[in-house]
Amino acid sequence: MVRALAVWDCGPLGHRIREQPEEPNMPGQVGPDSALVLVRSHAAEVWRKITDLLPDREELLSEEGPTP
Repeated sequence: MVRALAVWDCGPLGHRIREQPEEPNMPGQVGPDSALVLVRSHAAEVWRKITDLLPDREELLSEEGPTP
C-alpha cells in the first residue's frame, strides 16, 4: 500500500494541503493540464493527516505487513 501527503508551509500564511491531484501520484498521471487544488489547513490537521499515514496495529501484524 502506498500512502502520501503533499503539504506546503506558507510561513505566516499557514499550511496548504494539496487535494488535487490526489496522492499518491503514479508516473504519467499528472501533466501540465492537471488541476491543482490547495486547501488552507492548520498545524493540527497536518499532524493528524501525517499520523493517518502510519500503519495501524492490524496492518503491522498481518501477513502482508512488515515484520515486527
